[in-house]
Amino acid sequence: MKYSLILLFSVVFICVQYRSFSQTRCGSHVHQHEKLESNPLLKQKKRKLDKQIGDYLKYNKKSLSSAVMTIPVVFQIIHNGDPVGQQENLSNSRIMAQLDQLNADYGRTNSDAANTPQSFQSIAADTEIQFCLATTDPNGNPSTGINRYNIANLNNVNQAACWDFDYVDDKIIRPLIWNSTVYLNIFTTIRLDNRENGQCLKDELLGFASFPGTNSDVDAAVHAYYTIGSLSSPNPDGGQFGMGRTVTHEVGHWLGLEHIWGGFDGGCSEDDNISDTPLQNDSSTGCPVAPLYDNCTSSGPGLMFMNYMDYSDDACMNMFTQGQANVMVAAINVSRPGLLSAVCGGGVTNPNCDQINVVNGTINSDTYKASQTVRSAGQINANRTVIFSSKGTVCLDAGFNVKAGGQFSTDNVGCQ
Repeated sequence: MKYSLILLFSVVFICVQYRSFSQTRCGSHVHQHEKLESNPLLKQKKRKLDKQIGDYLKYNKKSLSSAVMTIPVVFQIIHNGDPVGQQENLSNSRIMAQLDQLNADYGRTNSDAANTPQSFQSIAADTEIQFCLATTDPNGNPSTGINRYNIANLNNVNQAACWDFDYVDDKIIRPLIWNSTVYLNIFTTIRLDNRENGQCLKDELLGFASFPGTNSDVDAAVHAYYTIGSLSSPNPDGGQFGMGRTVTHEVGHWLGLEHIWGGFDGGCSEDDNISDTPLQNDSSTGCPVAPLYDNCTSSGPGLMFMNYMDYSDDACMNMFTQGQANVMVAAINVSRPGLLSAVCGGGVTNPNCDQINVVNGTINSDTYKASQTVRSAGQINANRTVIFSSKGTVCLDAGFNVKAGGQFSTDNVGCQ
């Protein structure tokens, strides 16, 4: 299989599902096709970015595996006045559970990683991409990385309206988005609707995300609130899609990945054009048992239905491939370069923090396990704070030192 990034500029990816969770479908590629066919300039820009990313993959293989990149995230919570912790006004703990799941999935530390079939274990990847809550806003003011907005206080927002992606772009994202060159904006909404033949179909969307190259004022990932959760803390309103994998999936699109089966209508002539993902006829649903075959892949290890870019139930997704990881790293370098220097403050350096180095390890139950010696640099002044990023972010006092295999406990998450 070849590599070719599907680019959307003003177009967004839409994952659509019935609220009964009985069906899932996507209309992004049809929408993209219409936009590209009506705008030759977009076609030209798409071809240019495709070539740049393809060239990066070809000529920068060494840099595809380097230090962990940590992307600052701001959660934009849209609610209708419910108290914090109820329904769409998600609790801080629910949001943190989602962030933890996102980091685990992208770092290959997910608790269900062992469920990846043995035939795919060798290509299942730590993407070397991680996410941290933003600690400063675009103006440099302190932030928790979680913003809450009551629709009663937003201009011209009506809960009874059709919350399709155009409505959300215009009424929610554009007025509220933070600088998308240095932040990943994750929006959660009361619901997401779909429009077909002029008719509004209520509560049909799981979420949507912009692809690299999208206009910066709508460059975000958006989710129905009930998809926010984790394997260990499922959203009670989300059913089989309440364990956080919708965010994992949508952020994959935000970082340049297509669906595992490709673009428009599926079929053996369509593909995601990544060499280590099997050719697949169409999306998967439910929780298949491996090996699973179709008319495109009828032998060998079978279909990769457990890939985060398929449509299996949350509990049955558990992997990205190394090829997908490479595409995301290339897309960041070519189309989202601001993320390379962004820190938890979203590109604004907090005068009370210094980022020293990145180490490989995990944070489990507030315990950090180092795989190499890490220490604060000599130039860090007393009473300053040092950020160590490792599948998450913690803040430590200057002078901290731990040997390989050592561990410590901390209550400080983020750097404020």
